[in-house]
Amino acid sequence: MTVQYDITVDDILAFQKDYLSSNRQFKRQIARIRLLGFAWGVLFVITAAGMLLQGLSLASPRFILMATVGTAILLLCLFSDKYTTGKVMKNASRLYALPENAGHLGDKEMMLGDEGITVSDKRSECKFCWDYIIRVNETPEHFIVYVTGLTAHVIPKRGLIGEDAAALKELFNKHVTPKK
Repeated sequence: MTVQYDITVDDILAFQKDYLSSNRQFKRQIARIRLLGFAWGVLFVITAAGMLLQGLSLASPRFILMATVGTAILLLCLFSDKYTTGKVMKNASRLYALPENAGHLGDKEMMLGDEGITVSDKRSECKFCWDYIIRVNETPEHFIVYVTGLTAHVIPKRGLIGEDAAALKELFNKHVTPKK
C-alpha cells in the first residue's frame, strides 16, 4: 500500500500535542510545578491573612503584595499545563516556519509492505521494519507513527481517499505491537 500526503505545520503541531498528552515525564513535571507552586501560593495567602489578623490594613503595600503574589502563584498552578503546552506549541510553530526546517514539510510518500514502511520525500528516504515501530496513535485527523519515543511520522487523514484510512488502520493493527 502506498500513501501520498502533504505535511503542514499544523500536522507537526498535532504530533506535538499527541506527544505531550502521552508523555509521562511531561505530566510529572507539570505535577511538580503545580505542587511546588501551590505550596508557595498557600504560604503567601496565609501570610497575608495573618497580616490582616494582626490588624494590618487592607491597603497596606505589604498585604497587597503578599495577597497578589499568592493569588498569582495559585492561578499559575491551575493553568500551568495549558501555559507550558502553549509555549511548546508556539516554539514548535516558530521553529518549523524557519527555512532550514522546510525539509520536514511538504509532499511525502509512505510505502507499507510486509517488511515494514518506507517514508520518502524529495530529499530523503527512511526505511523501518515493523519491529522498529513502537506504537501508532490515531487521532481524528492523523495517524502518528512513533519510531522512537520522541520521533514520529505524521500521516494526515485528509489526504486519504475512501477506505484508505480503514485499510491503513488495519495494517497498523496487524503489524505494530505497542512497546513500552
